[in-house]
Amino acid sequence: MELDEMKNLWQQYDKALQQNKILNEQLVQMMLKDKSKNAIRNILNFEYTGLIVCSILILVFALQFTTIFGNTLMMASYFISLLFIIASLVLFYYKHKMLTSLNFSSSKVSDTARTLERFRLLVSKERLWTFICSPVIIAALLIVFTKWVRNIDIMDMPDVFLPRIIIGSVALLISLAVLYRLLYFNNIKAIKQNLEEIEQFRS
Repeated sequence: MELDEMKNLWQQYDKALQQNKILNEQLVQMMLKDKSKNAIRNILNFEYTGLIVCSILILVFALQFTTIFGNTLMMASYFISLLFIIASLVLFYYKHKMLTSLNFSSSKVSDTARTLERFRLLVSKERLWTFICSPVIIAALLIVFTKWVRNIDIMDMPDVFLPRIIIGSVALLISLAVLYRLLYFNNIKAIKQNLEEIEQFRS
């Protein structure tokens, strides 16, 4: 085999290797994007479930509006609970807006990473305030639903309902801690790692 033929064969082989490398990188990027989209979809599915629950609660609260004027505690609990539900709807709007704006096919990975970080900060603040307000939320919801379902004024039986408020608050805190870690922060961490790997392939 002459030198020119060997040179041509080597160039063809090298070209094939480069094309194969590019193809492999593209396949890996597609897999990373799909993994990120699946993580986003998991979060969104939970958010949609929350939206449905809040919508049902809004309807229930609207139908029961005339029942809240019996005493001051009932009225205060009603509006505290309603404020919590409305705040959840507002947070859903902002979280949904951020999540649906994430574009993993965009060439600007840095923009996607910044939006993801803003989402993480929002969720962190939401978790903090939910932890702080959980005893009040539990107490308010227990007061209104005890009145609506069993027609009992909670203040008439504090020895029965106070332990339930404490137990409910502790259970809510534990559940929220697990939920936020598994659903939000683990998925956010995985997406950030995917974005970093995509950036490495592009650089």
